[in-house]
Amino acid sequence: MKHRFRLCGTTVDCDIARPMSSAVVVACEDRTESFDAVNLGPLWTLQSGDKRFRIRTVRDKDRYFVWLNGTTYELEEVAEHAGGGPLEPFAGNEVRAPMPGAVIKLLVSAGDDVQANQVVAVIEAMKMEHNLRVPRAGKIARVDVKIGTAVAAGSTVVVMEES
Repeated sequence: MKHRFRLCGTTVDCDIARPMSSAVVVACEDRTESFDAVNLGPLWTLQSGDKRFRIRTVRDKDRYFVWLNGTTYELEEVAEHAGGGPLEPFAGNEVRAPMPGAVIKLLVSAGDDVQANQVVAVIEAMKMEHNLRVPRAGKIARVDVKIGTAVAAGSTVVVMEES
């Protein structure tokens, strides 16, 4: 999952992947590191060769507090789309995921009429449910996800017909 973080005024692009439940791969800028991962409740142990890290993360909106081997770091997640600038939950006719998560409810199908501000899908992120709403009344052209789909921030979930 791709992230853009700001730490002490510096912006860093990272891709964090879990190819299997016992592994984590972190790629930041030009450096990639693979770790064996053990989840001990809220605490993780990451090990790569002779390097071992104990880590815990807590998210508060767009900020992460990362406890790493006894030191706490505050990271701000900066969501951007291809055009740059802050990520909006809809652009044009697209309703997009405002954050990474999993689709747990789809409340519309292609061809359905919707009212302004109607909930069309629900994603779960950080054990919280987030309603995705359409910005205006209209008709659903297509639904780009299924229940259970993992979405990244900015992923298109629903597309409305042209108004």
